[in-house]
Amino acid sequence: MDEASSQPLVTVIVPSYNYAAYLAETLDRLRAQTWSHWECLVVDDGSTDHTREVVAACARQDSRFRYLHQPHAGPSTARNQGLRQAQGAFVQFLDADDALADRKFENQLAIFQSNPDADIVFSRVEFFGEVDAQARELCSSRLLAESKSALECLHLLVRQNVLVINVPLIRRTLIDKVGLLDETLQTVEDWDYWLRCALAGARFVFDGDATSCALVRLHHQSHSTKKERMILDSIQVRQQLATALAGRPAWPEREALLRFNLEALQALEKRLDAVRNPPPGPGTGPCASQALGWLRQLFRRAG
Repeated sequence: MDEASSQPLVTVIVPSYNYAAYLAETLDRLRAQTWSHWECLVVDDGSTDHTREVVAACARQDSRFRYLHQPHAGPSTARNQGLRQAQGAFVQFLDADDALADRKFENQLAIFQSNPDADIVFSRVEFFGEVDAQARELCSSRLLAESKSALECLHLLVRQNVLVINVPLIRRTLIDKVGLLDETLQTVEDWDYWLRCALAGARFVFDGDATSCALVRLHHQSHSTKKERMILDSIQVRQQLATALAGRPAWPEREALLRFNLEALQALEKRLDAVRNPPPGPGTGPCASQALGWLRQLFRRAG
């Protein structure tokens, strides 16, 4: 992984679970990158469709594609398998139904070259697929679109995820520092990872060039539609965030961040109840209630 090389290698990691219908287009568009020094690891997460055949056909045309297989375990485990085998000095995550603008690697590697202290270079997002213009605008309005320090990013990420998984190009040295993705999370694993990057002091640099965009497909099969699972995973992420913040007593912002985290957990509890449609009367989801009590106790200890 020679980052100092004039042609640093980018490793693209594509987890895929029964997305063969979209995968060929995703991989074909990757071949259009103006930066040619990349490898693509497609991690088949136990698919029952023809994912293997799609990747094999691409690999026959282009040896930069490699096929990896695992029993079905979720996208975090698949991405981690890719990270363990990645050879690149930079890493790009790419979902199997999405795409990247043609100059993303070329533009963002140039930004890394001129910003040696940057850990993540990220772009804008363009949404496409089975959604109307209003929905696309709503999705875009939540996302980060300017360079930030680690602490500035942390303040934003404590409120919500502001980076889509395909947006950043990540320096491998940061991944080595932060570690692998949390395999216990079935959703919001990217949000958890960006929080951990910010807590580790990563610098996030924005690339506003339109030719660097991540292209994200919205459709009814999208992973992001699993509401109850996302709420439960969000509760877990906020618990872990509270533990990390509680261990940083010297931070002047710590109490404000902890307090917002507690309020956000209360809101998650209400959302979980609404999704589960509980019977009338008092009572809350037991998992959320337990998490809320735990976080309140932690907040009292930290204060």
